[in-house]
Amino acid sequence: MPETPAIYPMLMAGGASSRLWPASDHRRPKWDLRLFGPQSLLQAAWERAKSVAEAGRGLVVAGQVHERPIRDSLPDLPQGNLLIEPALRDTAAAVAYAAGFVQARDPDAVLLVLPGDQVISPVARFAEIARTAARLAAERQALVTFGIVPRYPATGYGYVHRGEPVPLEGAAAPVFWVREFKEKPVLETAEAYVASGAYYWNAGIFAFPMRALLENFARQLPAHAELIRSLAAASSPEAWRETAASLYPGLKKTSIDFGIMEHAAKIAVVASDFEWDDIGSWGSIRAHLPADPSGNAAGPGVHLEALESRGNVVLAPHRRVALIGVENLGIVDDKEGLLVVDLRSDQLVKQIAQKAPEVKLFDIQAPTQDRGIDVLIAEPPAVTSETGFLLVLHGHGNARTQYKETMVRWAARYNLVCASPEYRGSGYDANPQTGKGTVEPYDFCHLQLLDALNAYRAARLKYPRADGRRAMVWGGSQGGMLAMLCAEFAPGTFALCVSASGAAYVRPERMPTLGPPTGEAGFAIRDTRRWVERVVCPVVLMHGTADETVPDAHTRELARALLEHGKDVAVRFVHGGDHFLRPHTTRPDVTEELADEPLRHARRQTADDFELGSSYDFKCPGGVVFRIDFSSGLARFSQKGGA
Repeated sequence: MPETPAIYPMLMAGGASSRLWPASDHRRPKWDLRLFGPQSLLQAAWERAKSVAEAGRGLVVAGQVHERPIRDSLPDLPQGNLLIEPALRDTAAAVAYAAGFVQARDPDAVLLVLPGDQVISPVARFAEIARTAARLAAERQALVTFGIVPRYPATGYGYVHRGEPVPLEGAAAPVFWVREFKEKPVLETAEAYVASGAYYWNAGIFAFPMRALLENFARQLPAHAELIRSLAAASSPEAWRETAASLYPGLKKTSIDFGIMEHAAKIAVVASDFEWDDIGSWGSIRAHLPADPSGNAAGPGVHLEALESRGNVVLAPHRRVALIGVENLGIVDDKEGLLVVDLRSDQLVKQIAQKAPEVKLFDIQAPTQDRGIDVLIAEPPAVTSETGFLLVLHGHGNARTQYKETMVRWAARYNLVCASPEYRGSGYDANPQTGKGTVEPYDFCHLQLLDALNAYRAARLKYPRADGRRAMVWGGSQGGMLAMLCAEFAPGTFALCVSASGAAYVRPERMPTLGPPTGEAGFAIRDTRRWVERVVCPVVLMHGTADETVPDAHTRELARALLEHGKDVAVRFVHGGDHFLRPHTTRPDVTEELADEPLRHARRQTADDFELGSSYDFKCPGGVVFRIDFSSGLARFSQKGGA
């Protein structure tokens, strides 16, 4: 038997599948679904990858937001083999990213490209065909695709039209040159394809010899080829990251199919007879679940009772589900929503999923120095009287961009208008849509509180149907301190306060770099520990014990003060977590663990401070009294006493 070349399996771990809503959404990628048991689709794909190569050669390419769940799911994936994309640029860029890794190690190897969310069995047969594809790729320097022998005339798959056979000693399956790729056909055309015996389903699995792959990239997508060469030449992990950060965002966004495969001169196909499914709809899942004699299939943990019902599929973990007199329904019960669909129309599910929260950037009239404020807003698909309002306060740095995806997720999950305003001296005052901005002096000035509160008020007025009694505030780092000050200085306004990695107080030695005001009163007015007695709403606190930016002692002292005053407080200290709680968890994940119920249902009993026209005095050392006054419809500070 001819020798098989070195194989580097690459798993593409993409995002959500709109066709599998509500189980897969902005929060949960398709590959993380556990539809058939305790193992996720990605974990099953990883086992397939290891059937053809040792774990040390396995790669996963994914976005930043999925780094932690992938590391949790694949504990034997080497640390450096998880390639985090600096930007999302589709599958051609993902393949080039992995190719740079392989090129540096073995330019004669074969890159085996595998989607991380397919169902394939048996694994042994897949491994035999994968090795055949790798040998074919290496010996003929051809780009090789896997063609699935069709079982029926599917209209949801693309097709591969085979040409002349390719002689290959010891091949585990027939191999052919490819004549052309065909788009998803109508039923009549699909029937003709299957009847001819010359067409295969396009599985989206590829075997690429490195030399031929680089040549094709150089011809079709030269910027991608430059990325491969530059990554391969990187002299250290730091140089690798710098190269990726510099070149990756500028790549053309295109798929490997359109960008490379449809233009390549030498393409071969391996006729693959293993069981394969890309799980593209709820109807397709039915075939992989145990069913009763009437074809009613149930997912893990479902107690299903069916009377005079046929051909249904139910995924409702830990639920008792009764079906009476219904046929061909898909019933999916998930905490993100309930779906009931006629499986003949399951391709329409994506139209529901695509009604995702919109993200907008508003310039609003809220006085901050001599200019207005811009507010980034993620709104749910429909704003009603049951919609709540969440003020999201960012920390030092380009954090509104970082929280953008979280805001979209919470807008959909909790039916919230999520608004994140800028405020003076916030450090990196960046446009949250472009990520670009100007560096400003870092300033813990208490006047940022006015910016935040007035931005809240102005943004709230843009959404009169959003229920003001459900307004909440969330902040991370510097924003965590401001979130607490919002709850203390405007106690009638918010129904929940979440402070993540927050600075509860400012150390005197840091004051020269943090801006005015100075002196004892300046320290006191921004010391959240000092004003905890004024808090009315529940408070959620979190901090990493290995935080080198803001010591967790800040949050411990704040929590102690809240508890001493009998306040409703939930606290979690993440052992070994950094300023963002990594690598163990994230601020949004802990927020959802600790505050899921209030984010859904929290209510205030009174109108907010703007509507009440409230005013409060804050007595500070040195005879200084700060007053915050809402009577004009804006939050304003005045000061008397002291210097």
